[in-house]
Amino acid sequence: MRRSVPIVMLQGIALALALSAGLHVAINGMTALSKGQPLEPLALLAGTVPADLGLSVAIVVAWLAGELALVGWARSSLRKLSSGAFAASRSDTVMTAIALMGIHGSVAALFSGGLSSAWLGFLGERAPFGLLREAPLWLAVPVLFLGASFTNYWVHRLMHTRAFWTLHAIHHAPTEFTVLTGTYASVIEAVCIMTAQALTFALIGGSEQALYWAGLIAGMEPHWSHSHIRGVEWLERFGINSPKAHTIHHAIDERYHNRNFGDSVILWDRLFGTYTPSSAIDGDLQLGVRDPRGIFNTGHVLRDWLMPQKQWFIDGFQGAAHGLRRRPAIAG
Repeated sequence: MRRSVPIVMLQGIALALALSAGLHVAINGMTALSKGQPLEPLALLAGTVPADLGLSVAIVVAWLAGELALVGWARSSLRKLSSGAFAASRSDTVMTAIALMGIHGSVAALFSGGLSSAWLGFLGERAPFGLLREAPLWLAVPVLFLGASFTNYWVHRLMHTRAFWTLHAIHHAPTEFTVLTGTYASVIEAVCIMTAQALTFALIGGSEQALYWAGLIAGMEPHWSHSHIRGVEWLERFGINSPKAHTIHHAIDERYHNRNFGDSVILWDRLFGTYTPSSAIDGDLQLGVRDPRGIFNTGHVLRDWLMPQKQWFIDGFQGAAHGLRRRPAIAG
């Protein structure tokens, strides 16, 4: 039986809220115990709901409405999200709720003993003292945005290496796009992206307003690149990615896996030889990943998110153990 879109969305939000609450209880409880403080219920739940959640939800709603206005109901993400006939109706909603609730960062903080949060906080504190700390908004915001897109390009290429592909394949697993598909990410990849952007902002610097607007614009990139907006392919001539060009990157055909890494900026792909113009492709490409181990598209959203990350650690330990077994003995 198909579930209505409000029920599906409420289930996704409830699941993400429960995960966030559990993670923050664990993090705040460990912090309180380490400081010898009493475990107070309200204090344990502190931080469960991000302060900017309202703005994040408003941005998502605006993208859904904007795309609907531009492409019509038949091709819109909203149609896919509201129909039980599409896999995206549940998975995209849950993954977006996980991202908006900041669960990637919370998981990293829990398992790193707070080191990931401390590192990102340290970089954030350095940003107001960077090179463009006194530059006007019209200069600082574009430079910060281009800097973030540059580092994101190289993080994206790193994720396509053999060492990290299992983690990144979570993002490539969806077989259809909605404006929410860009929220698919493993914990490690999300932390790498956050670290790269924080480091870029710390080096370039800028006023609080410049950092805010650059971060806000950068956060909108995935919504644009995974949308169904067409007829804007001419923007590629000016270094701006088109959603159609990004579908090339997500094609199941492995010839295209290392093409068009940029989200909204195709400039770096042009400079470093990884650009394939959308005009080179006729028709629609089949999207997704080959999944011989059955860990990406099982139909269970949380399992599809957790299993590849578990498998990545297993493969890493097995590879390390294999390497130790093959290491030649040192002559005495």
